Amino acid sequence: MAMEFAVIGGDLRNIKLIKVLAETGNKVYVYGNKPEKDSDCIICDSIDVAIAEAKWIIGPIPFNAGTIPGEQILKNILPGKVFISGNIPESVIHDAQKRGIYVVDILQRDDMAILNAVPTAEGAIQIAMEKLPVTIDGSHILITGFGRVAKTLAAKLKAIGGIVTICARKTRDLAWAEIYGYNKMTFSELAKNTGRFTLIYNTVPKIIFDKKQLDVIKNCKTGGRPPSVLLLIDLASKPGGVDFEYAKKIGIDTVQALALPGKVAPETAARNIGKVVFNIIEDLAKEADKDVN
Repeated sequence: MAMEFAVIGGDLRNIKLIKVLAETGNKVYVYGNKPEKDSDCIICDSIDVAIAEAKWIIGPIPFNAGTIPGEQILKNILPGKVFISGNIPESVIHDAQKRGIYVVDILQRDDMAILNAVPTAEGAIQIAMEKLPVTIDGSHILITGFGRVAKTLAAKLKAIGGIVTICARKTRDLAWAEIYGYNKMTFSELAKNTGRFTLIYNTVPKIIFDKKQLDVIKNCKTGGRPPSVLLLIDLASKPGGVDFEYAKKIGIDTVQALALPGKVAPETAARNIGKVVFNIIEDLAKEADKDVN
């Protein structure tokens, strides 16, 4: 059964999502985007027109990415419609729900996080390959945290010859790291071991690499040579896990790598968003059936 969607604003992922949604015979109303030439969609002159016929409104992912802020879109949505975006502030969700709008934060869903882990990991490896003067193969690599992205990244790094160590807080995560064949350490062991690594990835969304830890990295020498850590890549959501200002001040090469799926694999990212959008629709239909019965 064909459905009506509105895709408002956003980045390249949303542009490619238009085509994904239209491929299965759905009507797609578009505002604030320039769709690809072969996208079967209806281009609208205003937000009002775009969302008038659509029940499913897809905004920027994340919420305030692109030229049209999520708040501007929500102001034009009538009660009874569903708004899908990502990293939506709690206050915004609360206000929208009071107006009778059903709000879904797609980036908080497990299925979206799992699907995003692969392009994030591949993008993280791409950054390292572009910036490091050495190969991943044979490099000692530290990953802080052991969530979805870290698990995916560790497996891919190991597959191309990286010597991977996992730093985690939970004993359960450390046990899994051991089973997967990685080295392991706790956060209390981090400072005295940092100098063993060429490449560090952080996936923990709180400050791990503060001034004290960055000073350890800066001053760590191996056999009288310069510091062994050549690159620190932060994959955690804002505010991240690195004091970037201090790292820059003392000359540590860092990269804050946010929203990698949309940057390194926008078509895959769009297809993943499409899958999750249809999962959301199915989940809401099941909820409605429960309410009726």
